[in-house]
Amino acid sequence: MSNINEILAKQIVDKLKEEKLINATDKQLVTKLANGSMKEVDWKIALEEIINKPKETTESKNEAE
Repeated sequence: MSNINEILAKQIVDKLKEEKLINATDKQLVTKLANGSMKEVDWKIALEEIINKPKETTESKNEAE
């Protein structure tokens, strides 16, 4: 990472992944964010998968144990 924009973009994306707000396998977000080329549709795609993912209930967690 050569410039401050890339460093900041990586920190933002890492935090979003850590909080499970975006897909951990998405590699293009850092580049688009650092370049300032993120569009509304890019955010929608990045967030939509996680938002629409069925939440695991406490009951299903207990059944798995």
